[in-house]
Amino acid sequence: MYETDLTGFQRQVIQEIVPDTRRRKHSLRLIVNALLHLTKSGWQWRLLPREVPAFPLVYYYFRRWQADGRWAALNQALVRRHRQRAAPPRQASPSAAVLDAQSVKCSERGVLDKGFDGHKKIQGHKRHLVGASGGLLLTAHVGPAHENDRVGGKEALKKLAQQGVKRLDLVLADAGYDGQPLAQWTREHGGWKRHPG
Repeated sequence: MYETDLTGFQRQVIQEIVPDTRRRKHSLRLIVNALLHLTKSGWQWRLLPREVPAFPLVYYYFRRWQADGRWAALNQALVRRHRQRAAPPRQASPSAAVLDAQSVKCSERGVLDKGFDGHKKIQGHKRHLVGASGGLLLTAHVGPAHENDRVGGKEALKKLAQQGVKRLDLVLADAGYDGQPLAQWTREHGGWKRHPG
């Protein structure tokens, strides 16, 4: 129906992590499709299409899966499967990753603290993303826009270390992540080399 709807492959992976074992008024597939639609379109919760469950139910599952770590587990599983199905097939776990930040404007109200990024002249949040080849997101950390790259980068890398990424050897990052404390932490906790990108 929508370009964001789950493919058969994605549904299989999701079934392993979020089994739809009991009878429900709305299938979990519809709920996940609604969440993917929101993410892609940037719409407000109340503007969800009529074909999907009502926004309070979709939001309930979003918050629940975020709190219990299922979103992170789903992302990890999809990344592993996608890498294995690539042509040519790759190892499930990447050997290199890229760390970068992006400052984004945000609404007046919000759950997270906001800040002002003086360099980019943006009032909002800064997201630190760790990605693998092919644009696959491994993990992210969102903080206020004034957060130093080394601080936010360390938080993102902590999340990556908690995921237990097996083969990761090299993290490429720009000059904003320079500094001995971050480089030392990266070596000690992840066993990774940080290379200026």
